[in-house]
Amino acid sequence: MKMNSLSVTFLLGTILLIASCSETNNETAQRAPDRQTHDFVNPIEKAHKMSKWNKKGVMKTNIDLKLGGTSLDAELFVETDGPGILLELSEDTVAIFTGDEMYAMPSDSAVSPFTLKTWAYFLEAPYKLNDPGTMMKKHDTAQMKGKTYDRAKLTFQSGTGDTPDDWYVLYRDQDSNQLKAMSYIVTAGRSVEEANKNPHAISYESFQSIEGVPVATTWKFWGWSEEKGFSEEPIGEATLSNIEFLEAGTLFEAAEGANKMKR
Repeated sequence: MKMNSLSVTFLLGTILLIASCSETNNETAQRAPDRQTHDFVNPIEKAHKMSKWNKKGVMKTNIDLKLGGTSLDAELFVETDGPGILLELSEDTVAIFTGDEMYAMPSDSAVSPFTLKTWAYFLEAPYKLNDPGTMMKKHDTAQMKGKTYDRAKLTFQSGTGDTPDDWYVLYRDQDSNQLKAMSYIVTAGRSVEEANKNPHAISYESFQSIEGVPVATTWKFWGWSEEKGFSEEPIGEATLSNIEFLEAGTLFEAAEGANKMKR
């Protein structure tokens, strides 16, 4: 049967429309169905090259941290497109978050859930702000060390993560759109009332491009309040070094003999 040019054009158009819808549906299916889309966060994700980050597999870094009575000298591995975390303090002291459970070796390891998850979250923060359960409220601009930043407050829906009562105030650079600081409270082991009496802040500095992804290689910690802003001097610092991307493999699977950690 012969088809005139009008019929051919209509058929081709229908095929392209079906293909386009199918492609859109596939893309939608690949996204987390309850991932948020906060207007304040979208420029941050773009500035931090989230599309590249998600394809990298695993970021590995040495982290040397000193904050108050806390010190940490370890290798940190984070899954760029998933929840996996591995923290290696020595050859025989390792903690893993598989996405469902936390494990530690050996059983008398001093690694706590706070140590395992907190520093990984600070590393991944630019890519976690649209996660399921996040809520965002825009704040007034504010100064940090003489420069004005756009701000928003991040909170969490009930039941989100291990500490849904935590909050963060985000500082977004007006020129680069990068996440340059966050003030925060930590409710792990404390009441919300106690945590709100002593908020801290982290600032991200000394950015380096690692395979096209900007990474802050120096973190500084500060005292903070909404009224006074950042303390005059930092109260702690962390340095990231030997940063590289790896393939995930079975890195975030608990080894035989690993002990499940209590939340």
